[in-house]
Amino acid sequence: MNLPNALFFDIDGTLLDTTTHKIPESALKALNTLNDHGYSICIATGRNIKMFRTLKLEGLVKWKYLILNNGHVIMDGNYKILRQHTHDPKIVRELIDRCHKLQMPVFLSGPQGDMMSMKANAYVEIAHRYFKEPIPEVKDYEDEPIDQILIYESEDFDWNILSDIEGIEIRATTTTSADVLKAGVSKHHSILDLLESTGHSDYYIAFGDSMNDYDMLQHAPISVAMGNGVEAVKKIAHYVASPVDEDGIAKMLNTLGYLID
Repeated sequence: MNLPNALFFDIDGTLLDTTTHKIPESALKALNTLNDHGYSICIATGRNIKMFRTLKLEGLVKWKYLILNNGHVIMDGNYKILRQHTHDPKIVRELIDRCHKLQMPVFLSGPQGDMMSMKANAYVEIAHRYFKEPIPEVKDYEDEPIDQILIYESEDFDWNILSDIEGIEIRATTTTSADVLKAGVSKHHSILDLLESTGHSDYYIAFGDSMNDYDMLQHAPISVAMGNGVEAVKKIAHYVASPVDEDGIAKMLNTLGYLID
């Protein structure tokens, strides 16, 4: 197999064991070995740069590029912003209004910080505990630039109830929240944008586990779903790895022919 030089990894449930919130030693060894061999090791996550650093991922691997906030922010390995997509303030206000009518809190994040649109409920607490992420204070939205939005409800909630809001797309997570993406922006969109703008080949491999990875895996030349991932993602991936806590990353890289021993 002609192995891609660029490898993109989701964080939660793919690189990170969601129980320990750490990258397994086998995966770290594999990624650093690939780095030493000249491969481009990249992140493609729904996390923002603040949480990337809070999770202490910054120095573990020499990351070539970071696609953050589900594609809304692209950074290079020196953490310089290469591209940033922000939501239309009018659409943000409409989303907040609709969600509040459903008693649904909204998480907003951007260059000026994080905020909650209303007091956190049980769904917020479950999601933030799952992602090991602090809950910010309640603050009125005043048209600040926003590049990350989360909304909260039960895991089986039908998010189509908000599908008539133009300019956004909603992707359920593996817990009691959903990512709100600017229409046309996704991990897949930003991977292609990054590779084209930096002169790299669009032949890459992507690893993921949840619905915000769906488009990325569906369109990747080579895609790998984690064994602990959701069924919809595993069905469309080229390969299914062992779960993250069973050395899934290292085993799959060996299976594909990357030399990591």
